[in-house]
Amino acid sequence: MLHEFKQRVKPRVHQVASALARRTEPLPTITLNYPPSADPSPRWGYGKPEHARIAAYLSRFEGTYRQQLLRVAHYADDLARVPLRQQQPGQPYWLSQYLPGLDAALLYATLRDLDPRRYVETGSGISTTFVAQAKRDGGLRTRITSIDPNPRAEIDALCDDVIRRPYELTTGVYDDLEAGDVVFVDNSHRVFTNSDATAFLLDALPNLPKGVRVGIHDILLPSDYLPEWSTFWFSEQYLLAAYLIAGAPFIDPVLAGGYCTTRPELLALTDPLFDRLTGDDPVDRRAFTFWFTTA
Repeated sequence: MLHEFKQRVKPRVHQVASALARRTEPLPTITLNYPPSADPSPRWGYGKPEHARIAAYLSRFEGTYRQQLLRVAHYADDLARVPLRQQQPGQPYWLSQYLPGLDAALLYATLRDLDPRRYVETGSGISTTFVAQAKRDGGLRTRITSIDPNPRAEIDALCDDVIRRPYELTTGVYDDLEAGDVVFVDNSHRVFTNSDATAFLLDALPNLPKGVRVGIHDILLPSDYLPEWSTFWFSEQYLLAAYLIAGAPFIDPVLAGGYCTTRPELLALTDPLFDRLTGDDPVDRRAFTFWFTTA
């Protein structure tokens, strides 16, 4: 039995390693008057140990992660109808460089499962198309709010509320949220003075109502940011990590994408979907979103 398991997951280890090696994003670098670090290489993961304390904390919720990953398999028939490549504006597709495949599938499954009254996202594009597809497929009641000064895709027609200004200059967007609503955050990922990440993590998050499902993208804990992102100076996950280490009472983990991505036995739970998404270019099976419920 153990031999069969190892043979089954070994290809998945190779796929994850290959994807980690090749993925880069066309983001601009930031120039400062002096570098934030003498060595910008990752501090945890990628050949080094993961952050031990955060890994131990996240491991406590593996049972919940498994349930969420099985929900992806539950919607395999609907998700398999999404094309690999973009066919028309405003439609979802799998081979996007901005949202890995498992992130897209988890976002879709979350909307289908919760049927939230409101969905509010900071940072719009391919994520919005998967949410809109979930709304259509499930006949959901969801009101979609997009906050993004310059979204990468033509998604305004998919949204009920469109806010085209920076999040840190926006007020009141979470005032009427209630349990079961969904917040998705894919912003600059930089904790600077009055940045969007700072405003969300310090002002909004601790004050969200109980029972709101929150997903923060590009959180790779318990590993550091990807080596190829070293000059982007992302820092959002470090502030989130401090919350986790301190045991913030308002965070109840639902799925840690970075944790699951490096554990093939968890990724294997989504085989019923990803084994059907075949083509010349493989779909990126990783997840970079940290999902939790406010408590």
